[in-house]
Amino acid sequence: MDSSRTLKSLDLFEELTSTEASVFERELSEGNAAAGDVIGVEGSLLVVTQGELFLAVEAAKEPIRFAAVREGGLVGELAFFDPDPIPLHVIAAVATKYWSIDRRALKRCFQYSRSGAVKVMIGFARSLSHKIRCANDELQKKTQIRPSFTEASFRPSQLDENDIQRVVNLAASRRYNKGDVVFREGDVGRELFVIREGGVEISRRGLSNAPITLARLGKGDFFGEMAFVDEKPRSATATAADALQVCVLPSGTLEKAVEWNVGMALYLTGVICKIMARRLNATLKKLAG
Repeated sequence: MDSSRTLKSLDLFEELTSTEASVFERELSEGNAAAGDVIGVEGSLLVVTQGELFLAVEAAKEPIRFAAVREGGLVGELAFFDPDPIPLHVIAAVATKYWSIDRRALKRCFQYSRSGAVKVMIGFARSLSHKIRCANDELQKKTQIRPSFTEASFRPSQLDENDIQRVVNLAASRRYNKGDVVFREGDVGRELFVIREGGVEISRRGLSNAPITLARLGKGDFFGEMAFVDEKPRSATATAADALQVCVLPSGTLEKAVEWNVGMALYLTGVICKIMARRLNATLKKLAG
C-alpha cells in the first residue's frame, strides 16, 4: 500500500490507534482505475484514497446512479453484512486510487484486534448510512416509484428478549403514549431506540408532502440508527403506534463501550450494521423496480 498514506489519515478511520491501524494496513493492496472503468468488488472491500466512484443499481432501462463515494469512502461493505446483496455497478468518475482488502482477511483482522474491529465497523455503519440517504433521495425523485414497505415485507431486525436485556445495560428507558412523535424528519437527533413494548410507525414526506409509511416496527426492532451513527438530521418521522416503551442509547455509546466492554460494543455495532445493510438492500431493490 502507499506508504505516504495511512488508514488513520482517512476520516472514517481516524479513531484507530496506530497499532490497530497497522493490523488492517498489512492486508491492504493498491488499485487504480481510469475514468469510466468498471471495478469488480466481489469478495472485497474498497477504500477510496483519491478520486471518486459512482455506485449504480441495475434497472429495467439502464443502471440508476444513486451515490458517489469519495476519498475515505467505502465500497463493498453491504455484502459483508447482507447474505444476498443486490449487485452494484462501481464506476470510476475520474482517475481513482483505492485500497482493497479481501473479506476473509478483514475477518481475520477483526479477530486479531477486537477494539479495532469496533472502530472499523462504526466506519461501515457511517458508510451504509450515507448510501441509504442517497438511495432514499434517488427513490423519492422517481415519480413513478412510491416507497411501500410494510410490516410483512420490511422488518429490518428484531432482537429477542436476551438481546434486548444486553442493550438495556447501556440504555435509559423512556415511555410514549399512542400518537406521540418520538422524532420528526429533519430533527437533529443522536439517539438510537430499541422497542421493548408497543410499536412505531416510520414515515417520510412524499412528493406531494403527504406522509408515506415506510415501516411499522414492533418489539425488538431498532430505529433512529442513521442519525445515531452519522450525526445528520433525521431522515424520517417516528410515531408511537400505541403505548410505547423504548431503550434509548445516546450518541457516543459505541465509542464508550469499547473502553469498558469491547465484546458488547462489537455485538451492538454488528447488529446496527446488519440492520442498515438490510435497509439499504431493500431500498435499492425498490429503486431497481
